[in-house]
Amino acid sequence: EESKTEAADRSTDSVVSLEASAAEDIIIADTVCVYRLYYLDNGEQAQYEVPPGADMVGLTRTQLSDKLRRYMEELSVLEYEAGLLSYEILSFSPERVVLQKVYDRNRVQYKYFVTIKNDEVVVFYSDKKTVFEYTGIIQSGLEEQIQTALQIGIPVKDVEELYDFLSGITS
Repeated sequence: EESKTEAADRSTDSVVSLEASAAEDIIIADTVCVYRLYYLDNGEQAQYEVPPGADMVGLTRTQLSDKLRRYMEELSVLEYEAGLLSYEILSFSPERVVLQKVYDRNRVQYKYFVTIKNDEVVVFYSDKKTVFEYTGIIQSGLEEQIQTALQIGIPVKDVEELYDFLSGITS
């Protein structure tokens, strides 16, 4: 049977635990958000300060970390093509949050990816998920060797190479 002292100690521990979690730092409207950008390919660095966006106010460090992880998992085409490698928290307090993005533009070797989707030749951006163009070119009208290559997918460096390729497979 639990003594009154042990029950009181457990109750006190719970209160302390709640106070500690309530005291956890969060981003407030007055927090200064510092963004540091670093480009590995040429050593350039940039930094700018902005107030937090509405989607950041109220976040704890853990919640912000989760947000940055999701950002990297669902990378936009622009960020992918810019060569974003990492996005991390360098420091965190209610007064100031410092975030860093590291880029390497040399890691992006092509801008487009051409493949077959629903029997049509479709051009995606290099992220392979964002459609750049539905070509209207039907797979069955192409040479077998081209069809096989398109099933795997063909990376294309730039828009000029893309249109040369598309005109070449339809000639």
